Amino acid sequence: MNFLAHTYLSPENNIIMLGNLSGDFVKGRIINGIHKDIISGVKLHREIDTFTDSHEKFKNAKRIISPYFNHYSGVLIDMFFDYFLAKKWNEQNPLQLKAHIEGVYKSGMANYLILPEKFKPVLPNMIKYDWLSMYSTHNGLKDILRQMTNRINNKVLLHEGVDLLIEHEVQLEDLFNEFWISITSVFDTFPEKKIRV
Repeated sequence: MNFLAHTYLSPENNIIMLGNLSGDFVKGRIINGIHKDIISGVKLHREIDTFTDSHEKFKNAKRIISPYFNHYSGVLIDMFFDYFLAKKWNEQNPLQLKAHIEGVYKSGMANYLILPEKFKPVLPNMIKYDWLSMYSTHNGLKDILRQMTNRINNKVLLHEGVDLLIEHEVQLEDLFNEFWISITSVFDTFPEKKIRV
């Protein structure tokens, strides 16, 4: 799962949520000096990633695009699953999605000093380009993937993956729906706000 799903699959504790959000930027053993709730969030992030990577529906989704993107297929499916989450969230309650995203950004800036060091330069760009809102459309997703393509020096044209998303959208969405039911049965701490599939 990517940024949006990690913020959704977090308890009602902004610092843990920020640790979950920034988990990819903390490598290896979690060092002393990091806020205890950030550490809890990073651990949660890793549990979610382990669950996701081993899930059969996620693996099936990767197989659809792996002939085109090889080991980058996992990155793209993470992004595509955030697209489906944002799309469904927007369809069901766009104001709730907007409020959630604004809350993530506000919490991030309010707690900027305790964020993991490698995530600190990322957050302002996330807010500036409103990544979390852009997941809900093909064009927004393509823009984010184009930025990622630039960051990896055009080794792989990740933004072209959106064409595969469009081509296989029904099949990928079905896989996401089954996966989402599974992951939220384990990690969803807000069943009253559950995104229905």
